[in-house]
Amino acid sequence: MNYVERWWHFESVTGSLLVLDSRADLRLKVEARLQQLFDRSVQLSWSQNGLTVRLSPMSGGASYAANHEASGILQLVALLAAIHNDEIGALLIDEPEISLHPQHQAFLLEEMEKVAGDPSDRARKLIVIATHSASLLPLRKLSELPSISFFNSASQPPTQIPSDSDILKRAKLAAMVARLSTTHRMAMFAERVLLVEGSSDEIIATQLARRLDLRLLARNAQILPVLGKGEFGEVAKLFRLMNKQVAVLADLDALADDNGLVCNFSELPKATAVADRLGRTSRLLRNSPGSSRS
Repeated sequence: MNYVERWWHFESVTGSLLVLDSRADLRLKVEARLQQLFDRSVQLSWSQNGLTVRLSPMSGGASYAANHEASGILQLVALLAAIHNDEIGALLIDEPEISLHPQHQAFLLEEMEKVAGDPSDRARKLIVIATHSASLLPLRKLSELPSISFFNSASQPPTQIPSDSDILKRAKLAAMVARLSTTHRMAMFAERVLLVEGSSDEIIATQLARRLDLRLLARNAQILPVLGKGEFGEVAKLFRLMNKQVAVLADLDALADDNGLVCNFSELPKATAVADRLGRTSRLLRNSPGSSRS
C-alpha cells in the first residue's frame, strides 16, 4: 500500500500501472483506447507476486496474462495511463516507439498531442520524447519545427531552429513540410542528405549506390527527392539549420539557367577555401553582359 501511495517515485511502467489500479476513471480512459486498437480490455489485480495485468477480448473468451502478448502492448497500457493522468504535469518518455507497430506509434503521437500544452492548465501537460522513429516526428506545418531538437552526433550539441528564424516564413518550405513523406522524415534523422531532382533521380541514385555497395543508410546518409530544381536552395538551407551536411545532385540546367544554386553553396564558409584551392579569384559565379556565363 505504501508503494501505491508513492506511485510517482516509480518512473517506469510500474508507477503507471500502480496509479491505473487505484483510479477507475483513468482505467476507463485507457480501456476505451485499447478497445479502439486491439478490441481488448485490461484487468489489474493483486496477488502474492504483486500487481498482475490481464487482458480480455471484447468479443468474448477467457482473460489471459499480458505477458502472452507482445511487449509493446503492456508498454502501451502504461504510456496511455501516463499520458491521460491529469496528476502529471510533465512527462518525459525515452523511445516510446519500442516494440510498437508504426501505425500504433502514429496513434500514440495523436494521443500525446491531445493533452500536450501548458501544464498550468490541469488538462494539459508538458511532454518531451526522445525518438528514433519517423512515425513519432510531430511535424505537419513549418511553425512546428522549433519544437524539435536534432541530435546528430554525441560529439556535437543538439540543434534547434529558433522560433523567430526567417526560414519559417518561406512559402516553398511551408508547402514542402505540408506534404512530408516518410523519406523526408527519415532524412531528419540522418547526418548527410543528398538532394536529387525528383523520384526518378532518387531511384537511379539508390540503385547505383547498391550496385557500388555503398550502404547509405548504414552510413547515416539519406537520398531525398525535391520537386524540381527550384526547391534545392530552400531545402538545403532548412537541413543546414538542422546541422546536416547537404549535397545536391542536379542536371546541368540547374547551373546554366541561373546562379541561384551556385550562390547558395558559395555562401558557405568552406566555399572560399575551395575557390582558393582551385585557383579562382572569386568564389561567386556572375553573369557577364553579352555572354552566357563566366
